[in-house]
Amino acid sequence: MTDDHSRRRSLLTVAIGFALVDTKGKPAPKEVLLVREWLDNWEGLGHVVVGMERQGYALSLTKITDDGWRAAFHSNPQLSADGFATDAKPWKAVQFAAWALTLWYAWRTLRLGTETRMFVDASECSVRKEHAVP
Repeated sequence: MTDDHSRRRSLLTVAIGFALVDTKGKPAPKEVLLVREWLDNWEGLGHVVVGMERQGYALSLTKITDDGWRAAFHSNPQLSADGFATDAKPWKAVQFAAWALTLWYAWRTLRLGTETRMFVDASECSVRKEHAVP
């Protein structure tokens, strides 16, 4: 992996992380608000998608009848999603799916235990780990 590729992955991870910061009901710091203003719209969704495409992932975004949006990032469209999330807003679903994938990548890179896939439960803003089937 090139240094530029690693740098881009790091910047994307930081941007998405700031956009998804949970302030526990308190007002968000101005820096977080700026990132949310930048990413929480259709243009921001495009920025995240382009960033993930540069990492080798394609997006599948689906409108779920009256319930919101489902976003899934795939490294291979014939296999299951590498990062998946749902939310009422399409840009949040994309951010959560990208965040799940970046967490999974970090987990795998650090080799903490067995290979895992990370899924984000957007309704609880939490991440749960599922062990891959050997």
